[in-house]
Amino acid sequence: MPKKLNITEEQVVALYQELSSIKRVAEHLGCCQRTVVNYMNSAGVQRTHHSGPRPWVKSWNKLDLDEQEVIRTYKEVHSLQKTANAFGCSSPVIGGILRKHNIPRDGYCVPDAKRRKQSSETLKKLHAAGKLRGENHWNWQGGKQTVVCGICGKEIKRWPGYPSKRPVCSKECNAKRASEDLRGEKSYMWKGDELLIKCLNCGKEFRRYGMRRSRKFCSQVCNAEYRRGSKHPSWKGGIPERVCINCGKTFRKRRNKGQTYYFCTYSCAMEFLQGEKNLKWKADAHMEVACEECGKKLTRRKDSKSRRFFCSFECARKGQTGEKSPIWVDEPKDYPAKFSRELKELIRERDGHKCQLCGKTQKQNRRRLSVHHIDYDKMNLDPKNLLALCSSCHTKTTHRRPFYQKLLEKKVG
Repeated sequence: MPKKLNITEEQVVALYQELSSIKRVAEHLGCCQRTVVNYMNSAGVQRTHHSGPRPWVKSWNKLDLDEQEVIRTYKEVHSLQKTANAFGCSSPVIGGILRKHNIPRDGYCVPDAKRRKQSSETLKKLHAAGKLRGENHWNWQGGKQTVVCGICGKEIKRWPGYPSKRPVCSKECNAKRASEDLRGEKSYMWKGDELLIKCLNCGKEFRRYGMRRSRKFCSQVCNAEYRRGSKHPSWKGGIPERVCINCGKTFRKRRNKGQTYYFCTYSCAMEFLQGEKNLKWKADAHMEVACEECGKKLTRRKDSKSRRFFCSFECARKGQTGEKSPIWVDEPKDYPAKFSRELKELIRERDGHKCQLCGKTQKQNRRRLSVHHIDYDKMNLDPKNLLALCSSCHTKTTHRRPFYQKLLEKKVG
């Protein structure tokens, strides 16, 4: 808490006007600066060195200056310091008066778009009149200088500022200067003289220079030949030889993680892993069946979902073609003429252009809905026997016909 002094506010203000410093007043009275500030705030006096108003300040113009005279003087001299010297005060006091009357300070306010446009137009006029060219330009350095080409001796003119010791007049002279100044040890890429080295592959001697000092081969062919097989730095012994467990044939194959058995062909693997030799073999989980085509005995799992068994792909192809196919239907392939586009469109409109199994719309199907015969009889064109289905559901009804026939009959009924 700042302590209270045994003097009045007027005495503190008088000391401040005499010493013009809060610090000096505090040292004279033997107190802190905060105490002096509190006395000045209670008296309503503003510190003259402060540039902006404070909330505790009651009267910022304690000197009782004529504000209109201050403004008129500032517009004449265009300087805060000169105006302050004329009235015997500090420049922040003059700045406060200008801010109160919204008068912009010269060189202080940010120019608006209009002033920027005016300045750019002024520069354009000065440049067009020739007042910003040549010696009148603020960055004038004396114009072009006459120098001599360092290669051919021709006199040339160039602007000052080029640091080159040997100026050139053309690209040809520049190339000659580079070949002379940047050759051999003078080059910034120089890494030593040329060396005569023997190729590690063929033994042929060849020369290598600066950046290629790490070369060990005379050509890429020798490099590729030398790094083949056991000479390669990443050689790990090559592909090991394996023995087929089924037929005993030797072959080369890389080792796979977790692999314990190796077979030369896929057929050997199938022969070896059938029956009790299979790693997943369970005695109670298998049964003996016969091939439907050739009658060969087979071993299959009891939980197999297949209802027909074949010993090979050939038997399966023969046993599932023609009348032996599970989807074979002994019916005419062509639809009658009355099964027209108009009839199909009537069925789709009746069903609301929606699939009667999954509810998919014709827009979601991305094509027209199919019209399905419930009893699978193409000649039966009764509207009660026809139903609109999407492409996916129409494909499903090709299999398990008795099941889908009962299901669709219930939907229609």
